[in-house]
Amino acid sequence: MRSTMLAVQWPSSDISGTSPRFTDAPDLAHYYSFHGQPVVWGFDSDGGQVNRNYQCNVAPFGSSSLFLDGADLAVMSAKLGVNNCDVSKTATSEAVASERDAILNWFGVAATGGMIEVGPNGETLPEYAIVDVEQNRRAIQDPYGYRKMNPATLAEEIPWGRVKQLYRD
Repeated sequence: MRSTMLAVQWPSSDISGTSPRFTDAPDLAHYYSFHGQPVVWGFDSDGGQVNRNYQCNVAPFGSSSLFLDGADLAVMSAKLGVNNCDVSKTATSEAVASERDAILNWFGVAATGGMIEVGPNGETLPEYAIVDVEQNRRAIQDPYGYRKMNPATLAEEIPWGRVKQLYRD
């Protein structure tokens, strides 16, 4: 018996694996490690992944679906600090926006003022671009460095579960 299958995937912007169920700075750093590359799918002879950059193709529609480009950056920027599968999240939208802006600034990213198509039905998001390449490189090495620049994040409460995890590690 032969059957044709079509797998449809709506990629998650939580791509780094560092902080599961939450889109944050490490996800943006992981995306930038593949920024500008063509999307590569496939398997090597051992059945492993040839290149994991396909996970960063979070806007896989239209002509930009072949490359990791501005459409993917627009989706990442829109999702920063917002996507969380944990129902206990209590941050206000103002706090989320503040953290998102701090992360984007830390990565040398700014809104261009344009809009970019990111969905199959013409959905758009604000366009973002890297405006400070050197800062972007530093941020990739230290994704959480933006917290050092923001006094409010230095005084944040740390959940006991995170402290226990650090102790175990």
